[in-house]
Amino acid sequence: MATDLENLPPRVFVASSTASAPLAHRLADRLKPDVAADVWDTLFKPGDNTLDNLLLFSSLYEFGIFVLSADDLTTTKDVQRYEPRDNVIFELGVFMGSVGRSRAFAVVVDGGDGDVKLPTDLAGNTYVKVRLKSPNDTRKAVGVIRDRILDLSKTAPLSLLPGTSLAIGYYQNFMLPVGRHLRDCSNLQTSTSNLDLAGRGFEFTVLLPRNLSNAGVDDRDSYIKLKALKSASVPPPVPGKTQRTYDFFVDESAENGPVQLFDYPTTLRAAHEAIRFVLPERALGERRSEYDILAAREIRTFGRALTLLLGGPDGRLFPNPVNICYI
Repeated sequence: MATDLENLPPRVFVASSTASAPLAHRLADRLKPDVAADVWDTLFKPGDNTLDNLLLFSSLYEFGIFVLSADDLTTTKDVQRYEPRDNVIFELGVFMGSVGRSRAFAVVVDGGDGDVKLPTDLAGNTYVKVRLKSPNDTRKAVGVIRDRILDLSKTAPLSLLPGTSLAIGYYQNFMLPVGRHLRDCSNLQTSTSNLDLAGRGFEFTVLLPRNLSNAGVDDRDSYIKLKALKSASVPPPVPGKTQRTYDFFVDESAENGPVQLFDYPTTLRAAHEAIRFVLPERALGERRSEYDILAAREIRTFGRALTLLLGGPDGRLFPNPVNICYI
């Protein structure tokens, strides 16, 4: 079944101490259906290594919510204060390093016993505060976090996986040179035709496979053959001169209107290999669903990053907006 990549809800990992798990579940439930939120106590399996799982979750999830509650009474310089459970603080730090500070949200719980002591390194970070006896506080906290998640989910994050970086490289090393050459071309020679770009103009479409495993050369060639697209390149070859050319494809079926140009970026195949490094070999077989989640996210991230880049000034090299089509 085809995945609607653009409408996948953002995925959020919710962490807390055992005592605060009921609050974590309330937060997660109230984020749905706009956000796909999973609480830590539904994810860990008997026999799993906690640290390995945490590192895996920091790749599987785009956001994290961490409930910091007054769990442990500690003494520092003869002063007693309540602090969050240290493992929750550690998990917050892991997610900050993986998904970024703006995507890791701290929810500080006021249980009525005074302020919760937070690590000094969090002093510059904005957090949401809730009171256990105030349901309105919880609703407000959920609203603030949901709005921020939905806003940030429209962007393309830098992460341990390469979707955004691949899009930047593809844009810089392929889309911009092609745009510059096409801007100066009056005609485009294919294997069978000479097309009038000056008179007809052109439209460029980037084809992205819905399945990351289909991002290779063989799958590209099969699709091109199925659609009967022809090969073309810029700049035009110069006899006796060695030069770099940029190859793409043309639909010659229409005789009028803009010439339809296409590319199928096989550079996305690198994201498949990156996921193999992120997921343990054991997980590749046992947790196929997690590969599918990461693969869908990488394709979507690539598409969103490319859309943002093409929306900049250099994107005006193309006379019509570049289309991104998921196939």
